[in-house]
Amino acid sequence: RRVKMLPTQDRVRELFNYNKDTGIFTRKNFGKRDITYVDSNGYISGTIDSKKYRMHQIAWLYLYGNTAGSMDIDHINRDKTDNSANNLRLATRSQNQSNIPKSSNNKSGRKGVSWSKVSNKWLAQIGHNGKVTYLGLHNTVDEAYSVYCKENNKLNNEFACN
Repeated sequence: RRVKMLPTQDRVRELFNYNKDTGIFTRKNFGKRDITYVDSNGYISGTIDSKKYRMHQIAWLYLYGNTAGSMDIDHINRDKTDNSANNLRLATRSQNQSNIPKSSNNKSGRKGVSWSKVSNKWLAQIGHNGKVTYLGLHNTVDEAYSVYCKENNKLNNEFACN
């Protein structure tokens, strides 16, 4: 995965004030227009020196003086617009992916559970570190979801979003 080069912490602090409680950036030079907007993926994004960035990455840089490197910056409460300091944490790609809600096209209503037409049962499975693990076929959606949740909590601890 390609890591985008960010501006320096000094440059970000030269241009902006950051409220760590609200996650909001304000420009130090009030003559300029607002730099932030919600992008097509729902993240607060902005422009610094004519380059586009996701502002949770800039918040991390502002706070800690370093980039996340190959790590993701996870929104703990899953709100992509909440860039407050206590809502951001480093995560592996797998941990970050486990902290997302069920897909909008999920027909079972439960994350990790789908209907198997072949067996006429509920199929449970989980993705972790780029691999999908089969968790069995179950008679009810609740049984399948229970197995999924147990495995998700075991694999992902505080990053698990059931």
